[in-house]
Amino acid sequence: MAVAVAVAQMLGILNKKLSIFWNRKEYFEIPRASLRAMVEPSFAKRCVVNHNDYFRNGRIVISYAVNITDNSVFIADGNQITYDYLVVALGHNAYVPKTMTERLKQYEEGIS
Repeated sequence: MAVAVAVAQMLGILNKKLSIFWNRKEYFEIPRASLRAMVEPSFAKRCVVNHNDYFRNGRIVISYAVNITDNSVFIADGNQITYDYLVVALGHNAYVPKTMTERLKQYEEGIS
């Protein structure tokens, strides 16, 4: 998601229109900080950030795309989102929990 936000800023479209970003999870995790959180679970709250805490001018959809057309994206819950500009930033496919609460619990239990 960080790449998508950066591209939208470079194109000058981030705050000019309603920007919609979707992700499979409700938070961004700082990878370098997660190493410290593995040995110091109390630090995990500082390396797991809810998307709504830094992305305020738009909407975040917690889902994934199932089909993309020239002007629409269909997401897993059946909704359709139309767009003027579409930035696809795939990220990685490692399994992580969908919610921040579940991820923070993993750190507390020593699972990473």
